[in-house]
Amino acid sequence: MGPDRLRTEGGFTIVEALIAAVLLVIAAAALMTALAGARKATYRGEQYQVASDIAQREIEALRAVPFDELALTAAPTNSSDPEDPRNRISGTNFALERDGSNPAPMIVNGGPVDGGGTVSDGVVDPGPQTFQSGDVSGTIQRFVVWQNDPRCPAVLCDGQQDFKRVIVTVDLDTTATGGAHQYVEMQSDTINPAESVGSNPNLDEYGDPTVAQQFWLSDRRCEPTTEPVRTAENAASNHPTRDTRGLNCASTSADRPDALLTEAPDDLIDIVDTFDYATELEPTPPEADAGLQLDLPAANGCDLLPPGGRPTDEAHFWVSRPVNADADYVLEGGATLKLWTRSINDVQVSGKLCVVVFLRKESTGTDTVLASATSSHVTWPHGVWEELTVPMSFTPRTVLDAPDSAANEKIGVAIGLDKQGGASNQFEFQYDTVRFDSRLEVETTTPLE
Repeated sequence: MGPDRLRTEGGFTIVEALIAAVLLVIAAAALMTALAGARKATYRGEQYQVASDIAQREIEALRAVPFDELALTAAPTNSSDPEDPRNRISGTNFALERDGSNPAPMIVNGGPVDGGGTVSDGVVDPGPQTFQSGDVSGTIQRFVVWQNDPRCPAVLCDGQQDFKRVIVTVDLDTTATGGAHQYVEMQSDTINPAESVGSNPNLDEYGDPTVAQQFWLSDRRCEPTTEPVRTAENAASNHPTRDTRGLNCASTSADRPDALLTEAPDDLIDIVDTFDYATELEPTPPEADAGLQLDLPAANGCDLLPPGGRPTDEAHFWVSRPVNADADYVLEGGATLKLWTRSINDVQVSGKLCVVVFLRKESTGTDTVLASATSSHVTWPHGVWEELTVPMSFTPRTVLDAPDSAANEKIGVAIGLDKQGGASNQFEFQYDTVRFDSRLEVETTTPLE
């Protein structure tokens, strides 16, 4: 074999081998850096999700605490660390905003109560309380403060302690992989559902003050002249979307509206808060969803009222028992819908909710619109349930007493989505539990009892 043949069968030179090795090392380093970055991002996302889940769980637990017991067992003190929620404490106040603004008095055992006396039954531990969930750890802190409702007449809401607000913060531990985080925070208002606006024995002497009549959204079919009773046996359950566009609550047809109830949900039937009220409208990809889902309509706009309204899965209706069965019902011109919602699968999309409040006269099959409104969100609530507040106003009017029960009128509310608000139907709405007490508040001087 000659020398030329040997040269053609030669291998890599040492220089070529070194260059290849260097390139492999560089590629491996780049790959490892990318994997480390992805791992860090995944872990940070896991940490945030755990913190959000814990905060939501804590909020739900606090909302289930009896109103009188919703107070701190001890007063937390100020921290000089600006990354600690207690940095927002000033004396006996806790600032509701992270920048230290909007201070509110903390509710603590031993603290004063308007009208005399002191807070004594509080069971809420302020923390900090440590937690460990898998490889995610941190601390939980809780705060409870008084809130004043400037819309409530002084004769009914004397002083500055009209309702309570609970605040939960979850601060994640700093780790090499996850780094440092800003603490996660959730807030929720709490009223005393046991105190009906019609239960005050002194209303007459005040000359018919205006109060907010509360009608809770339920998952029960309406009745012609009464309210369905909540019991453990007829509690909410999974079912396909109901056709609620019908006009007659006395009908046995499948299109009866659901009921607005003057009695709030209670702990007895709060056996689960993840019932699915639209089992045939499932998200893609499949994932557990809860409450009511509504499809995005084919056309723009908010035309909700039947007949000729949107299909069954594009609008939902509730009506109360007759409001003028025994006496005139005075509407003062204000209404507010409070509705718990979030996006399915935690998608981040825009959305626009349509709301209409109306009077329904079953004897003639007619609806009279009182007020309508929309609630638009560039990013719909996602990750955790949030309570939307939709205020409305209309011309005051009196619903006259009608001896003929067939002519009695009912308060109604309907919700739907506006296609213009976003390109997704990935929204769910929750109600009919203690934790998710979606309700319509109507201003009146003649509350139902």
